[in-house]
Amino acid sequence: MMLKVRETLIGQRTALSNTLRGLAAEFGITTAKGLGRLAELLATIAADPALPVEPKTASHPWRATRPARRTIKMLEKKVAAAHKANPLSTRLATIPAWPRSDR
Repeated sequence: MMLKVRETLIGQRTALSNTLRGLAAEFGITTAKGLGRLAELLATIAADPALPVEPKTASHPWRATRPARRTIKMLEKKVAAAHKANPLSTRLATIPAWPRSDR
């Protein structure tokens, strides 16, 4: 259950960040991919005096996801703890990756 909730929250976070990037691109504002770059994008949007108010307020939903982002981190810690506590899980993690045939 923890994994499904985490997966859902990550999907929602990704969808919102992609939406924000798309909206910003409509105004010629782009940034590199990655969640770490969204703060930079939001700062650029907020600091641009030529932008109308609509793109500036479009970033508010991202700020509202802060509790979900905290929940994702908490779930990741719980999953890691459950993995460490389960001998079968830790044993499975030692299996080397199967070589890919397309290389």
